[in-house]
Parts: sequence; C-alpha cells; structure tokens
Amino acid sequence: MIAVKQYYKSLEYVQSQKETLEPVLLAVLLDNMTKKQYLEICRIAIVNNGNALKYVKSDNMSDKQYLEICKLAVQKDGNALYFVPKLYKTFEMYKLAVQNTGIVLCHIINSRRYNEITPEEYLEINKLAVENNGCALEYVPDDKKTLDICKIAVENNGSALQYVPNLNMTYEIVRLAVQKM
Repeated sequence: MIAVKQYYKSLEYVQSQKETLEPVLLAVLLDNMTKKQYLEICRIAIVNNGNALKYVKSDNMSDKQYLEICKLAVQKDGNALYFVPKLYKTFEMYKLAVQNTGIVLCHIINSRRYNEITPEEYLEINKLAVENNGCALEYVPDDKKTLDICKIAVENNGSALQYVPNLNMTYEIVRLAVQKM
C-alpha cells in the first residue's frame, strides 16, 4: 500500500483481489495525484478486475471518462453492470454485459431502464445473452423465447433445454440439446 501511495504505477503489481482493490483505490484518492494519474490507476484496476468499478469515484473524472471506465469494467466482467449508475445503463451497456456474462441477463430484466429499450433491442440482448451462456434462457420471459433463441441456447448448452417452453420443444431443439449434453 505504501508503494502505491508513493509510486502509483506500482498498482500493476498488486494482486487483483477484491480485498485489495478498495484500500488501494481509496488510498490513491488520498494521495496528491492528478486526475490523469487517478484515471490511469482506475484503468489498471478495472483491467485486472471489472468489479473494481465499485471503488471508482466518478467525481474525480469527466462524465465521458467515467462512462469509458464503466464500459471497460462491463467488458471485463458483465457482473460489473451492478455498479454502473442507472444513467449509464443503456442498450449499449447491456449488450457489453451479456456478451461477456450472459447470465447477467437476470439483473438486466429487473432494471427499470430495461423497459426503455425497443423490442428489437430487447430481442438482441436476449439473443446475445444465450449465445454467451445458453442457461441465460431461464431469464428470458416465456413470451420472448422464440424458436430461434431457444435453438441458440441449447446449441450453446444442452442443459438450457430445461428452460425451453413446451411450445418450442421441437424434435430439432431436443436433438440439439442432447448432442450438447
């Protein structure tokens, strides 16, 4: 920790464990770093662990820089979406999250901002989620589980068959699922 306070680039050598990130990012706030240096430290932490976003202070950077940090975090770990402020939870951010961690769809579905996306965007997010993790099909509402989405899900993971509604339980879907099990 002392090394990080004295020479901020030493953060690269700090292990990326959750217990380490909070004190490191808080410590660098106390140091007399420039905003540019703080932004670099945050990027290094996010690259090591997307959930470091939890400890990033947005008031130390511009809105554009903070949005960039949020995107970087969600690309690294879709679960970092949990730490993204509502203002930045957009269709683009949801796409980044499910492309990385499909199962994060369960948190997106319950988001108030999720209702602000178009039906086409909604379909795309569901499709991307099951492409990443077939079992994300569990969180796709039954009325949105198209034959195409169900097929993609079981092609990704045969266990997703348990989330396919009876209406879509075709010979092809079952055959694909069994081949992937």
